[in-house]
Amino acid sequence: PESALPAYWEARYGTYAAPVVVQAVAGPGTARLHGYLNIYDCRYLYLLDFDAVTDPGYGGGGDVLHLASCQHVLVRGVKLDGFDGTANQPQETLKANQCQYLYLEDCAIGGAEQNSVDYVAVQYGHVVNCRIHDASDWVMYVKGGSAALRIEGNEFYRGGVGGFTAGQGTGFEYMVNPCLH
Repeated sequence: PESALPAYWEARYGTYAAPVVVQAVAGPGTARLHGYLNIYDCRYLYLLDFDAVTDPGYGGGGDVLHLASCQHVLVRGVKLDGFDGTANQPQETLKANQCQYLYLEDCAIGGAEQNSVDYVAVQYGHVVNCRIHDASDWVMYVKGGSAALRIEGNEFYRGGVGGFTAGQGTGFEYMVNPCLH
């Protein structure tokens, strides 16, 4: 349950040789987190093989996974689900802003009141072999200030406005170097 989670993580620093790893010990899909994860200023963080889901009546408005000002984050084999059985609860299922070296691999991400994946000023990384779906607005939105991203081999479906878009939608106040001088 959410009461057992560290819902807000800040300044958790791993290294290339010793990353901070959160992983389902019994294998992919065997651990389920019921709550939203808000992660700020973390480095070398690996989120592997678990589900993060929205419970009925959770209230919405947040993000199932929010990454801000993070570097070297790997999200692999993770299911992020904002659909509570009745409605898409979170504003975004995965929101990332001002991050560098963010890698999404083999994930299932969906169930957003707005965008299932929303990047703002995310630089370097990739989104590969993911299923990204069920959003009232865009399924995946890579906004201004984002650069050097490889988006490949994904399925985008059931977007209220569209599947995938890049550019626009960001003001200068959200930009970071090297895209803002």
